Amino acid sequence: MFLCGIVLYLTVHVLLTFFQLVLYKRDYTIGHVFSWDSTFAILGAVGLTISVLSIDFKSGRLEKIICYVGKNTFYIYLIHFLVIKKLDSFGFGKWLLLKSGNEAVGEVIYTFCYITVVFAISLIISSMIEMVKFIIRNIKNKKIEVE
Repeated sequence: MFLCGIVLYLTVHVLLTFFQLVLYKRDYTIGHVFSWDSTFAILGAVGLTISVLSIDFKSGRLEKIICYVGKNTFYIYLIHFLVIKKLDSFGFGKWLLLKSGNEAVGEVIYTFCYITVVFAISLIISSMIEMVKFIIRNIKNKKIEVE
């Protein structure tokens, strides 16, 4: 199943790239037609989901990490765009692109590094939000017990 999911994911994204290039050749001002809620994106997400869910995680530690990240995904989703904007305001994206190089390998390195930094910062902020919620809940519960 893992291989089927990867093949679906890669096939969908190759097709997406091909059709996007065809549209750009016709009219470059169209922009990015295939957004995150398109059929291509949904099929790609299904392929990736099939792949990930078919992996048998035998490590208890890895399972805990996945659960922890999964618990924080909502806040990561809400925060990541603000993190991207803040990093861009510091010029981080331009600096990283300059350090990565202009060739295809440099673009892959840039993309991987940028995604990792945004994810890590978003996860840290999300964890802080969860800690504040935990502290507030504990204070509230202790207040109720005292009364």
